[in-house]
Amino acid sequence: MIQTLARMEWIQYKEQEVKPAGKEMEGGSMQPLLENDKAAELTRLRVFKLAGRLKGDLWVNL
Repeated sequence: MIQTLARMEWIQYKEQEVKPAGKEMEGGSMQPLLENDKAAELTRLRVFKLAGRLKGDLWVNL
């Protein structure tokens, strides 16, 4: 239950961060590219943090 809630909160956070990334090119062909690039960056960081927790680096903030 806690993991599901944390996951949902993270998804909401990611979606909030992604929208401004493409705002400058809104309506253009670059908008999805910029938004997807930001989403990939955030996801990559999240994966590294979660992997760190699995290795025992509990100091890593999620």
